[in-house]
Amino acid sequence: MLVLDRGVMDNYAYYLRANGGAGPFDVGPLVAKWSETYDMVVRLRAGIELREDGVRSTSDEFRDEIESILDELLPVLVPQLEMEI
Repeated sequence: MLVLDRGVMDNYAYYLRANGGAGPFDVGPLVAKWSETYDMVVRLRAGIELREDGVRSTSDEFRDEIESILDELLPVLVPQLEMEI
């Protein structure tokens, strides 16, 4: 069993935010195929205030942008999986 706190879908969301989907590499098919390998996806929504840790962004706007992209991506990439939100 392998448990991840970030899956390929999350990384793809960051990629799409960074380049608006117009990057030089079409990684969408790779991400779609890789997403098929997950047996379960559990999505936890941020419910606590962001705190400075010296590593992660504390921008609510940034977090909300990524969450919005995931709202669109996850049903497409993992429609066959049980989704807990």
